[in-house]
Amino acid sequence: VLEEIHRQGLRPVITLYHWDLPQYLEDRGGWKERNIIDDFLTYVRVAKENFLDLCQDYLTFNEPQCFVYLGYQNLGHAPGKVYTFEEMMRAAHNVLMCHFKAQRLLEEGHPEVHVGFVNTMNGVIPEDDSVALWEEIKKHFFATPKTAQDFYTQSIYMDPLYLHHYPKEVEEYMEEHHILQPGDLDLIRNGKEDTVYLNLYTANHCYVDKEGLYHSERRPTKENQGFLEWLIKEPETLYYTPKLIQERYHLPIVISENGDA
Repeated sequence: VLEEIHRQGLRPVITLYHWDLPQYLEDRGGWKERNIIDDFLTYVRVAKENFLDLCQDYLTFNEPQCFVYLGYQNLGHAPGKVYTFEEMMRAAHNVLMCHFKAQRLLEEGHPEVHVGFVNTMNGVIPEDDSVALWEEIKKHFFATPKTAQDFYTQSIYMDPLYLHHYPKEVEEYMEEHHILQPGDLDLIRNGKEDTVYLNLYTANHCYVDKEGLYHSERRPTKENQGFLEWLIKEPETLYYTPKLIQERYHLPIVISENGDA
């Protein structure tokens, strides 16, 4: 496949993990177990040995918001298990450790190699152009998880990638529960992310009501309903959400998935 891509004059990008965890690794504990990092690195070494001459662009993970949250809390994806809050924290951290270590491994001795990480989110559309509403949107969009149901989130993954640290309360929780191991924070501090990859499909409309309460809701109509129930056509997603991300992380953005197929 990679050879044919080159023959067609195209540049391939390999996504190493798109939700396809081998069952025996899930049976051993899945993403909440620290030893999955070594398993992932074994896999990355095989990819490097076999594909590096044909591909210099890699994305380690696609949408942890889906395979962690929807797989281990929401029951929308395999394996359909329910993790505790601490286990969700461990899973998110292990995914990030896999990424940073894989990034080092793939780029070692090969400065031409580029390694990224793909996040997804429901975008935002503000109901007015006020600064006050925009600040409220930022506060809620980048809020840190308070319960296991909050792990469809941005800051726990994106802050370590692009700001090189966890949100303060997340790091404190991880230290208190012995999730962090020696060298973990150094990996995060020395990350090399230079591009933000976003999968964007739809957005919630955001507003503050007369009582000062923040609301974020979908607005399906006959005209904007996509072929899936959640897939509401909201073109403004592609303006406001990258703007929100850019103001926090100040990096170039690639829209890696979007649209109503």
